[in-house]
Amino acid sequence: MAEVLAVLVEHNVPLDEAIVLAASCTADRTLMKSAAALAAHVRQWGELMTRARAWPVSAAHCRLIAPGRGQLRSPTWRRTSLSPSALACAI
Repeated sequence: MAEVLAVLVEHNVPLDEAIVLAASCTADRTLMKSAAALAAHVRQWGELMTRARAWPVSAAHCRLIAPGRGQLRSPTWRRTSLSPSALACAI
């Protein structure tokens, strides 16, 4: 499955579609079901990133929200809730 997924992604097939297609090549029903769930999560993440990039923030606003970009990658980042503005600054 990994080889098929790699070829699909290299040929610019959207990741959510590539995951489902690669899993369907295995004929493993459990894997196909898991792949469909993963593809749904990938689509949701893509929608979130699209919305975050569209959020109107300035560079100054980003410095106020997240003074150090590395802070978002620290071990404690999961304990903080990020606003759409902070998320837009992180990308």
